[in-house]
Amino acid sequence: MMYGMEKAIQFPHDKYFKNIMADKRVAKEFFTTHLPANIRDIIDLNDLELTSNSFVDEKLKRTESDIVFSATFNKKEGYLFLLVEHQSSPDKLMPLRIMKYMLSLVEQHIKISEDGKSPVIYPLIFFNGDKPYPYSTDIFDLFADIDLAKDIFFKPIQIIDLNTISDEKLKEHLWSGVMQFIMKHIKAKDIKYRIEEILDHIKEIDSLDGESYLTSLFSYAFEVGTTKNPKKLMTTISNALSEKNRSKVMPTIAEYLRKEARKEALQQGMQQGMQQGEQEKIRIIISLLNKGVDTKIVSESTGLSVDKIEQLKEKEVMH
Repeated sequence: MMYGMEKAIQFPHDKYFKNIMADKRVAKEFFTTHLPANIRDIIDLNDLELTSNSFVDEKLKRTESDIVFSATFNKKEGYLFLLVEHQSSPDKLMPLRIMKYMLSLVEQHIKISEDGKSPVIYPLIFFNGDKPYPYSTDIFDLFADIDLAKDIFFKPIQIIDLNTISDEKLKEHLWSGVMQFIMKHIKAKDIKYRIEEILDHIKEIDSLDGESYLTSLFSYAFEVGTTKNPKKLMTTISNALSEKNRSKVMPTIAEYLRKEARKEALQQGMQQGMQQGEQEKIRIIISLLNKGVDTKIVSESTGLSVDKIEQLKEKEVMH
């Protein structure tokens, strides 16, 4: 089909509209008529091309479909996104869906473009309901506080970059400051020295009923961070805690370390077992080859490739 849909649309209004809009003469006249003057004046409607893009959710294809035309905006790549609405009951969330579809188109282009930029996209809705469209098409009308939404939406997103915040600045704050400090330095060669830097903060949190906070903090430090002497670090932490919290926090850390030790021992045991099993397999292969068994039969019997067996032949002295 000329408009790029994978399956024929069963709804006659939609099928008719799509087929007719595939004619460049129709598309040019349609957009000349309906585009606002400031947009129409910067688009070369002679270069309109129907694309195969479609971003409507499968669940919504019974009530809407879309047509995407490539165009040039001020001699730069762009798109006219035309959403065809053919349901009798309009949806108040239409602006939100339009935004979702446009962002899908933006994402698609950013991924494949050489400069990581997206073309401009101008959206339109074609509505053929029983009554005039009753809802706002301004996405900001979906917000309870329109003015605040306009101050936030489509503005540069704030980023809290720990690389740019000094340790001194982080230490000015107790609860969030310690959390950020530990996360900033979790990849340090030895987390012990970083924890020692904030022992005064830890003692203050300890005095303010921060048992669960400290348990999470130290579990994170031991799980993700590294230290050359975990026992010494545990002693340092233990000395910084009150007797009440020490009895609650330290067993959790100790249990975590025991689990890690058991896990490490199990992994080492498995590796040793695998190595021993591999050595035994090699011994059997060499024995079979020495007895004159065909290489292909040895391969089928042991699961080792013929190439690997040939390499073994070169390394081992056969008697």
